[in-house]
Amino acid sequence: MDTTDLQLYAYNAEQIDIISKDVIKAAISEANVESQKWLNLNGIHDVALIQKLAKKLQLHSSIPRKVIDTEQSHRLIDYDEHYYFGIHNVPESKDAPPEKISFLFRKNLLLTVQEKSNKHFEHIRKRLAKNSGKARQKQIDYLIFLMLESIIDNYAAETDRLSEKLENIYKDIKNLKELDALETLREEFSLVKIYFIPIKDTIKSLPDVCENIFDDSNEKHFKFLKDWADQILDDINFALQKIESGVNLFFSYQNQRLNEVMKTLTLVSVIFIPITFIAGVYGMNFHNMPELSMPYGYFAVLGLMFAISVAFLLFFRKRKWL
Repeated sequence: MDTTDLQLYAYNAEQIDIISKDVIKAAISEANVESQKWLNLNGIHDVALIQKLAKKLQLHSSIPRKVIDTEQSHRLIDYDEHYYFGIHNVPESKDAPPEKISFLFRKNLLLTVQEKSNKHFEHIRKRLAKNSGKARQKQIDYLIFLMLESIIDNYAAETDRLSEKLENIYKDIKNLKELDALETLREEFSLVKIYFIPIKDTIKSLPDVCENIFDDSNEKHFKFLKDWADQILDDINFALQKIESGVNLFFSYQNQRLNEVMKTLTLVSVIFIPITFIAGVYGMNFHNMPELSMPYGYFAVLGLMFAISVAFLLFFRKRKWL
């Protein structure tokens, strides 16, 4: 991004303020202790701003380094007064790297840091602005639930998309010529799994580690997320096992085709071995070979060769080798 985008949503059941100026000052203000505050930063290239945010919000000194590390996921970390975790969303395209989203929160305040501006949480913004659903009536833990639900939904959609591709390959795996399609799917599923496991672990630990922030009434929502995450991970593991079975099945079909080719070559060889032997015998041209002077010797030998070939073919067909 050319410039960072910092915005604050301060809300309660009655009203909401969307603040784009003096955001940091408004975020640390305790004038309205009943309001819930969602501070969102798009863009991580402005390290000075991230450091300023961490200092003003009294976050741990290691937070800026974790936020700007886009490669590494971070499971839930307890800093006593606040909490942090960093997870990756599903890539927007096949060649795009997954975007890391950092979550820093304490009572009544949530800070999310995204690599760039996107529409991942646009539906949540609309719900807050229109006061639809329970978001405005709930505390900050419910907002975290909505965001994690959105991210998991993206992973579920990606898993379904890859699973559909796998099913299409499986339908025609007998005619598959190369393993490239299966290997590509294996890489994609493995990458999804690598980025999804920290999300699952974070969801599992959130209600227990952050019990001073999380409302008991929202426990059922996070249990739903945990069960959903378990199901997605099971689907990914099942797909990886199916790909492994597909690779074995591919080689099995390859060996079967090779065996068919070898069987055909063997049958042809069996037919031509006696014919070649006869041709070799009469090709020696010794003077004392009476058959060489027979008027119809040539045709007799050809007939014998043909009869041997037919006899072998009938024998193979009777044994169902053809």
